[in-house]
Amino acid sequence: MPVEARLTPTLLTYYLTLNTTLPKLSDARVRRALSMAVDRDILTVKVLRGGELPAYSFVPPVVAGYRAATMDFADMGAEARVAEAKRLLAEAGFGPANPLEITYSHSSSLDWRRIGVIIAGMWKRIGVNTTLYNTEGKVHFANLRQGSYEAAFVGWVGDFNDASSFLYVLEAASFRSNYSRYNNAAFAGLLDKA
Repeated sequence: MPVEARLTPTLLTYYLTLNTTLPKLSDARVRRALSMAVDRDILTVKVLRGGELPAYSFVPPVVAGYRAATMDFADMGAEARVAEAKRLLAEAGFGPANPLEITYSHSSSLDWRRIGVIIAGMWKRIGVNTTLYNTEGKVHFANLRQGSYEAAFVGWVGDFNDASSFLYVLEAASFRSNYSRYNNAAFAGLLDKA
């Protein structure tokens, strides 16, 4: 029924949260390498296939009055991103002789499992060994709140049409939703100023 079907933008961001309290993930080079290795176009176009947009900013591009910042590698080709990710991991002390080992947690959603398998394959290209860990939704989110995870797939739906509805998630004081334990004084200062 093509006339009846309508796709409309949603204030939703799917993202990977990395537990920054763990030594191997506290290094920004490692987090950047993991992010660079994820091909968002493949995830949105070939895996999810529901009209999702590749996310290169935590705040969705449809948020009113907000010009989304974008990752500086968004326009790089896939091979260039992979090469740079490998370089960053090597600089952080990881490589063929000492591969980065990550446990990737997700809830029992079939889509989230499929995304985990694809991301594990993308990370394999840069030399990361990934173990998938599947739990029921309540357990998954309890583990995230407790910091009992390494990498995990989550989503955030904005409560209202404003960038602060998303950026609040990254505030150090947002202990119920800042699963990564991200804490950056410059970010906090800019958010307070805004």
